[in-house]
Amino acid sequence: MDISNNLLRHIKSIYSQQLTELYGTNESESLMAIIIQHFIGYTRNEMLMNPDIRISESEILALKNVVKDLKAMKPVQHITGLEEFLGFNISVNSDVLIPRPETEELVMLILKSENINGLKLLDVGTGSGCIAIALYNMLSNPDIYAVDKSDAALEIAKFNASNNNAIINFKNVDITEKPLLSNLSNFDIIVSNPPYVTNSEKKLMRSNVIDYEPHLALFVPNDNPLKYYKAIIDLSCQKLKPRGRLYLEINETMGHKLKDLLTKSGYINVLIHKDINSKDRFVTAIKMD
Repeated sequence: MDISNNLLRHIKSIYSQQLTELYGTNESESLMAIIIQHFIGYTRNEMLMNPDIRISESEILALKNVVKDLKAMKPVQHITGLEEFLGFNISVNSDVLIPRPETEELVMLILKSENINGLKLLDVGTGSGCIAIALYNMLSNPDIYAVDKSDAALEIAKFNASNNNAIINFKNVDITEKPLLSNLSNFDIIVSNPPYVTNSEKKLMRSNVIDYEPHLALFVPNDNPLKYYKAIIDLSCQKLKPRGRLYLEINETMGHKLKDLLTKSGYINVLIHKDINSKDRFVTAIKMD
């Protein structure tokens, strides 16, 4: 590889070509823009406005090492340590799921529907804390609790909350073990993006997910794909106020099964919502009086 020319646009072009076979042209360009901004400090616009930017040998080496990681299918978010979520910088590592655009849509669904001051909200399976952090900063004076059964995930979530000026009450709770949370008053909203990918769907997923993200946050048994939703419904029977709302992210194949389960459990206004790709991705429901 010829890197004798230290023009940044030249280096970017070489490495983008190397990544294209794995990621495709558009994603390769996007990945290079992300790592150049993070490690070298130039935005895409700055590179366009100044095509003659030159970089040092140490900067070229830094990019070379990052590209090596990308070729090994390491997520770029694990390389930079960050993912942006609705404008908030969220630190991520192998202990938490990388926030997805669909989960941003889940938060926006709540924001479009809820405009009451001082809502009390529970985020189940908080992971990186991205949902709770965004809602804390975008709702009016909310009182937010967030639970997860992973101590490592909670440490990341607490770090992210501090970095984003979010006051959130974090607790280590495994909702499948019938938690009572008896010392807490009831919630107006329970939101969750629980594990929902069945074990049989693993073979459909890319290695940058399978090899680097926590299986605890991704997968459910083939014979019990609604495992966590059942636990959330049980929890909501205890801790969701009458007329309280559930907001759930779902596997695109499970919407109608979950809708039936919620209806049988006494919920009303059970709705399936599509994501930006027209896939069934969210279920909302209201607890009866």
